[in-house]
Amino acid sequence: MSIWLQVGLGVVTAGGLLAFSGCGGSCVDDGFAWQQGKDCVAASVSGTDSASATDTDSGDPTESSASNSNSNSNSNSETASASNSASQSASATETASASDPTDSASDSDTVGGMFCEDVDGDGFGDPAKCSPEELPGTVPNDDDCDDTDVNTFPGSAEKDSETECQRDEDGDGWGDNDPPPGVDPGTDCADGDVAVHDTCGCTPGALSCVGDDLHECDALGMMDNVTACEFGCDDAGLQCWDALTVDAGPSVCIDPNAQASLLAMVSGGDGVYAYAWTPADTLDDPAIADPKATPASATQYTVDVSDGEGNMGSDNVTVFVKDQALELSPDTCTVFDFPHEDNDENMDPKSNWAWDANTKELCETLNAKGSALFCGWELNNATISGTFEVKTAADDDWVGFMWGMQDTSHFYVFTWKQLGQNAGTCGNVDVPAGMQVKVVNVTDPMANPMACVDIHAAADTANSKLLVAVDDFTTTGWADNTRYDFDLTHKAGGEMTIVVRRANDQTLVAQTTFMDTTYPGGDFAMYTKSQVNTCFSDFTVDCIP
Repeated sequence: MSIWLQVGLGVVTAGGLLAFSGCGGSCVDDGFAWQQGKDCVAASVSGTDSASATDTDSGDPTESSASNSNSNSNSNSETASASNSASQSASATETASASDPTDSASDSDTVGGMFCEDVDGDGFGDPAKCSPEELPGTVPNDDDCDDTDVNTFPGSAEKDSETECQRDEDGDGWGDNDPPPGVDPGTDCADGDVAVHDTCGCTPGALSCVGDDLHECDALGMMDNVTACEFGCDDAGLQCWDALTVDAGPSVCIDPNAQASLLAMVSGGDGVYAYAWTPADTLDDPAIADPKATPASATQYTVDVSDGEGNMGSDNVTVFVKDQALELSPDTCTVFDFPHEDNDENMDPKSNWAWDANTKELCETLNAKGSALFCGWELNNATISGTFEVKTAADDDWVGFMWGMQDTSHFYVFTWKQLGQNAGTCGNVDVPAGMQVKVVNVTDPMANPMACVDIHAAADTANSKLLVAVDDFTTTGWADNTRYDFDLTHKAGGEMTIVVRRANDQTLVAQTTFMDTTYPGGDFAMYTKSQVNTCFSDFTVDCIP
């Protein structure tokens, strides 16, 4: 007769074999119950033994006692007594199991019916990897909520809870208040710092704007990483605003009495823009981004843009009237005398520009220091045409013009020298006869202020770069009392072309095309140095479609 005992979900036979009931699929015991099929059906004990065991366990104790009393043998009596005792024990076991299945399940947890894998070695098992058999690396519980972290288990953060499954990375007894999914949160706001758990100034990684500064909370939640926002802080987007930039567009050419459409393209800042166009008298609405302009003559319009953060930006655009000669009067234009011309070696007088309203001609009347006269024409994707002449046979110095002027330290310059010489009023630099083009870009006016050589030296200097040398342009000097026509084209992509012809017969004197993107647009100016009776006239502009 075999005796069996039901434990948990399986059956242990008298021979010690383990089997599962209520399952199908493969019944091979590979040592990991969580890897077996769910419906395995175990091989059971034989029907005879099972019936015998059942009969013995379920027999009437009274009948058993009576039978024993009729026996004459002491040994039989002892046997009957033992049998009776075993029968009573089995009967009691069955009664308890049938009457309270909860007790049976509870016994399986405590008697060894549940052994769970403990990968992190913290003494608590992974509930997803359990077996009824005690295998290496298992523990008799399934209480771990994160079996990949030795610092995460029930009671890990005993100061928060002795029972909840929390994470305590810094070992201060307080649980992480922002743990991974499946882990109970604690109250530690800085679980990487043993000295801090409830006095964090911010949430790690959080961003906030404080005035014009962007604050980012560090990993410990204790200190801010502060970025000073030059153009203000975006409270909604939690980032620094970009610089406010304004582009008023390329030059505009209109027919007489026609209307021009202006447009200010703005980016950066906080996006809340206010516009102010000047001069306003020929605009339909100077307070919008795209006013309509009706100028009677060439007019440079300036748009100033501000935003809600107080950022400012501005740009200019010139509206030219087609085939209309430009005014060159120094009464309305600006004369600039270069400061570097004031030195002990240069005894020339200051400039004297004179405008003849009848002939529409502007002349430098003195053998003067270098100077420029610009009238607020913004050349941007346009061609300017005009005439110049040296109305004397005296002297042999420079005539020319400047364009792309951002200011008087940043511009392009074309110069034409009649004869080569060592220039005593220009730092004793050797200058050749002919035409050349340079770009002037003063990067540090305090350490390296602009000098005469930056404009006239036939080579790169600290503040300038030679774009077209005389050998690539022309080494021929200008002729006395000879009128020359010139065209200067400055395209938006940086391509520039200069053409010079004799006015009386349109003979080509020189022509060059070159590339430079330092200044995409800017003002135009006439220029002379140390050359008396240099005259300019008949300036017109044609916009490039």
